[in-house]
Amino acid sequence: MWTETFTAPKDNFPYTIQVVGGNPFYNGARTTTVQVGIVPVIVTLPDGSVFDPTQPDPCSGSLSTIDAVLQSPIFQPYPATINGINIGVGQYIDEYQRSDFYSRVSLTQDKYHVTLAPQVLAPVSVTMQPGTGVSWALGGCTNLAGIDWPTFIPLMRQNFAAPILDPSRFTLFITRNAVTVQNGLSLANCCVYRWHGVPYERLEQADDLRHRGL
Repeated sequence: MWTETFTAPKDNFPYTIQVVGGNPFYNGARTTTVQVGIVPVIVTLPDGSVFDPTQPDPCSGSLSTIDAVLQSPIFQPYPATINGINIGVGQYIDEYQRSDFYSRVSLTQDKYHVTLAPQVLAPVSVTMQPGTGVSWALGGCTNLAGIDWPTFIPLMRQNFAAPILDPSRFTLFITRNAVTVQNGLSLANCCVYRWHGVPYERLEQADDLRHRGL
């Protein structure tokens, strides 16, 4: 981790940030590897339908959701050009980070990186009780699971998140074609596609990443 304080030009207020990786402002020619634990979450709905991210997804050929995540630019390096500038070859988050501090890290050419090293952990299973989950047929190649947010989040935190989380790594819980719903299991209330947080503190809703299964 590195810490930096800066004054934002938009409001002229000072802000302090803490960032994972080596400090690009000092000795930036380094690579930091961050361990990532990927936890498949198998969801069984009250009607018996199962949404398993370890099984082949009919929407993705023979790939499972976990395979698709592992083969995505999140973990696989690729040549990146951002705003017309060749940032180099790396994972998506790595290249995004390099572009943020490019005026500094470009001085070391392609020697500053923050890379993610994934490891798939044992799956966990969640069985939803009547009234807490529904399967929607929306006309695509597979159904979508709608899960009650107030039921699912405490269940994950209390039964799975706490014993699995490790402060030395990031942990990703991956579902397949499953989203959480607030204020009733209705498509009108759908959907929360992704959330983030820390154990025993509030989980913040974040539906800005519209990616199935995340």
